[in-house]
Amino acid sequence: MFDEGKVALTRGDIGFNHLVHSFSTGLTLRAGGFPQVYLLFSWGGKEGTHTIANVNTLLLGGGGRPSLF
Repeated sequence: MFDEGKVALTRGDIGFNHLVHSFSTGLTLRAGGFPQVYLLFSWGGKEGTHTIANVNTLLLGGGGRPSLF
């Protein structure tokens, strides 16, 4: 994944020059009725690196859908 953007204090500072960019790569797992699991690693910009892990619990009965078990 590639992301590019800019934040400005005033409308006149917004433009398409000197955009800040970041990159991400990750892994997503989903098998049968099990929840979706993903791991994402990002780098770039001035913030350093970030690692994100998430488990989607909707298939565990916590959402509006009926349980699959």
